[in-house]
Amino acid sequence: MKQNVTVKNVIDDGDGFSITSEEGNLFFLSKEKAQGKVPKVGDIITLHTYGGCLIRGMDINSVPLYYKTDEELKQDRQKEKEEERKRKEERFKELEPELNKLFALLPKILQHRIEMFRKFSPNFRVEDELYELSSVFLGSKIYHHCKANNLEDFEANVDKFDTSKYIKTHWFLSKIGVSGNQVAFAEALATILFRDEVENKINIKDPTIEELLVASSMRMPDALSPLRTPLCWPRENFIKDYTSQLA
Repeated sequence: MKQNVTVKNVIDDGDGFSITSEEGNLFFLSKEKAQGKVPKVGDIITLHTYGGCLIRGMDINSVPLYYKTDEELKQDRQKEKEEERKRKEERFKELEPELNKLFALLPKILQHRIEMFRKFSPNFRVEDELYELSSVFLGSKIYHHCKANNLEDFEANVDKFDTSKYIKTHWFLSKIGVSGNQVAFAEALATILFRDEVENKINIKDPTIEELLVASSMRMPDALSPLRTPLCWPRENFIKDYTSQLA
């Protein structure tokens, strides 16, 4: 698909040009791809797009600047995936000692939850452990600080708990940052931990295999599930396979 737009404004960003069109488009043209041409107000730029928004090519006043074929786009995506994988591997290696410290501080039932992900989700440690473990750890801390004699009082304590202050003062959570999605997950997990321990009489510090099989804190979808397809869903098969190896 291609679209002709008229240049309304051009800003030289050093490495390229940020361009606004009269039609409301906002896009970037690197100086490398511009090949010495400097876009100016009134120029007609042809945008060759892919998938509705990805710019695969560009012309200025009918003069072609660049165009990427389907194969070149595929190669770009593969390169981006590989670069992202390397970034995550480097990040994980950097943070692994601190993640191990967080893991050691979890109640045993949540350690089992993380171990289950490690066993049955390919590349979990590199791809997802930072997000999941920090979310689970925050949930365990909210649970610890908000303990009460009944669910109503517990939920009231969660509502009053200053989660943002706790994150800002924690040695690791403040370093990596925590999203609103993670906070919502952590608060939900804290309530589930309360139900498991108080209502379902599960020993969250040292659960039996039978308790792991019924614990809601084991069956709860991963922290990223609101943003994508759940990592381990349905959960029952993972729990059964995991606990069978503990016997």
